[in-house]
Amino acid sequence: MGFKLLAPGTRNGNKVYYARIRVNKRTREVSTGTTNKKLATEFAKRAEETFFRHESGERTLVEMIDNYLHFRRPGAAYERDCLRLKDLLGHRTEIGQQDFDEAARILYPGCSNATWNRHVYTPLQATLRHNGVNLLIKRPRIPRPTHKALTASQRDLLLANAEDPEFHALLTLLFYAGPRIGEALKLTWDRVDLTNAMACFEMSKVEDDHWRPLHPKVIEVLANLPKGRVKVFRFKDRGSIRCHIRKMNKKTGVYFHPHMARHTFADLLMGGGASLRDLMDAGGWKNQKSAMRYTARNVERVRKAIGSL
Repeated sequence: MGFKLLAPGTRNGNKVYYARIRVNKRTREVSTGTTNKKLATEFAKRAEETFFRHESGERTLVEMIDNYLHFRRPGAAYERDCLRLKDLLGHRTEIGQQDFDEAARILYPGCSNATWNRHVYTPLQATLRHNGVNLLIKRPRIPRPTHKALTASQRDLLLANAEDPEFHALLTLLFYAGPRIGEALKLTWDRVDLTNAMACFEMSKVEDDHWRPLHPKVIEVLANLPKGRVKVFRFKDRGSIRCHIRKMNKKTGVYFHPHMARHTFADLLMGGGASLRDLMDAGGWKNQKSAMRYTARNVERVRKAIGSL
């Protein structure tokens, strides 16, 4: 048993303390309803005792998915995946490899392994993990992802042809700060410090928060956006920017999808002489293996280093 208090502003822009409570190897998050740390601690202690008393019996997947959606608040597309899994498997209290595999075949017949991973295995494992259930699941094998990055001139061409001011600001953030598109769209104003040129991104892939410095170009475009709303950008999810991307791609002749901005950010940063540690800190990479993909791509940089011997 045990609990941890999450202070205001550290959990999806929460205004009050949240309590993360662990009972019998399961973790739950509840709002304490107060900004007073002493009262929040007392609330968390009572909630911990309540959860412990009512821990008999197994929860259904319906309860776990509802809990995940309520506290993680994923994007609309991700939420749809969870709801489809809830309709199919919600009555179950135990789930294993066979359930994962059958759900993929039933919900997405004839689709690729990548589609199965994205729409079934990832959201289902994320739901279970959030509820304190850790399963070792074998995922369908997919080809190693290809590294797709743009040159600095291609980046600048895209930015020059992003007509919508808010889409231009989003694109600038992606290219000059390197967040994933989901992290950028979730960014809230209470996590942006324009004075100190910093922003805190909620990294859903590794379930962590990451403060990182912002490039002057990012500060400039963010300063011109409306401040009277919770989120920095008006776009609900990545589907909301597809029309802007198609229009920009057609106008420039440069193929682009949002994650290419993260690859471009990493390539140009490494090309400028940054270390692996700099790259990980700047872009929020937690795994050295993932970050290492960007250290051996620039042939000219390696050639120059060899030439200096």
